[in-house]
Amino acid sequence: MNSNGASIWGQKHSLRNELHEQQWRFYLGTEALKRGSGGISQVAKESGADWKTVQRGVKELTGERARAQGRIRQAGGGRKKATETDPTLQADLEKLLSPKGDPMSLIKWTSHSALPQNK
Repeated sequence: MNSNGASIWGQKHSLRNELHEQQWRFYLGTEALKRGSGGISQVAKESGADWKTVQRGVKELTGERARAQGRIRQAGGGRKKATETDPTLQADLEKLLSPKGDPMSLIKWTSHSALPQNK
């Protein structure tokens, strides 16, 4: 690491905590573009970031990759809702939780309410 790299990355930890993912990628991409050929590898090694993150930052800055406007992450990411992966889940849960019989009958409600849920 040269003296220029030492001065830049000496502040990396405090800077990283203040920036969200997109801003951090833009910063890494800017540093890689300044260095020219081999800049992505150098910045990735010195910053501790994955080279794909640096490359993505470069592509977003140069316009090769579209960025989500008004968002930090792309739309559609994340886990699907459980009701989407198991269409019968909602009905099964409602069936388990719906009251059965007379709610004033204490014996039935205290002794049998947990049995179907333990299966």
